[in-house]
Amino acid sequence: MWKTLFASRVFTFIGTLVLATSAFLLYLRYAQPPKEIYVPGPTSVQTVYKPKWHDRIKPVPYLVPTGTKIEFFQKDELVKASKIPDAPDNAIAFGQVPPHGGKTTVFATLKPGADNVLRGGLEYRQEKMSFFQLKREMGARGGYGTDGIIGEVYARPLRIGPLDLEGRVYGRSGSGTANGQVGAAILFDMRF
Repeated sequence: MWKTLFASRVFTFIGTLVLATSAFLLYLRYAQPPKEIYVPGPTSVQTVYKPKWHDRIKPVPYLVPTGTKIEFFQKDELVKASKIPDAPDNAIAFGQVPPHGGKTTVFATLKPGADNVLRGGLEYRQEKMSFFQLKREMGARGGYGTDGIIGEVYARPLRIGPLDLEGRVYGRSGSGTANGQVGAAILFDMRF
C-alpha cells in the first residue's frame, strides 16, 4: 500500500512538473512581446557615459560625396538577429564580443570594399589582465537537494594570475546522517 501511494505521488509530481515546464517553454516560444511599452509618469534623464579617451582623441571629419548611400539595418531585422528588443535605429554594424575577465574595447569601422562601397564592421581588442586583481564579486545560492535545504554565500575578492580566490559559507538542513551542517571553505578556482 505504501509503495503504491508513494509511487502515485511521485509520478503525479513528475507529471505536473513536466506539464508545467512544457507549458512555460511553449509560452516562451509562441508568446508575442507587447508592441508598445507604456511607461507612466515622467522618465528620468541619465548622463551618457563618455569614454576615457574622449578628450585625448580628436575626430577627423571626412566629406562624403553627394549621392553616396549608407545602408542601415532595418530595425525589425536587427532586433530579430541580435535578440535585443531596444536595438538602435541607426546601426551599421553589430556583433558579439566573447566573454573576457578584463576590459574589452569595441570599434565600429567603415572600410571601402572592392566596389568602392563602405562596409561597416566591428573590431574588438581585449586588454591584458593584470596579474593581481581585486574583485567585488559576491553572491548567494539556495535550493533543495537530497540532504534537505541548502544555502550558500560566497565571495571572490581576489584573482592572482589564473587563480581565483573564493570563500564560501554554507549550511544545510537534513535528516538521516546529515542532521544540519554549517561549514566554510576557502577555494582556489582555475578556469581553462
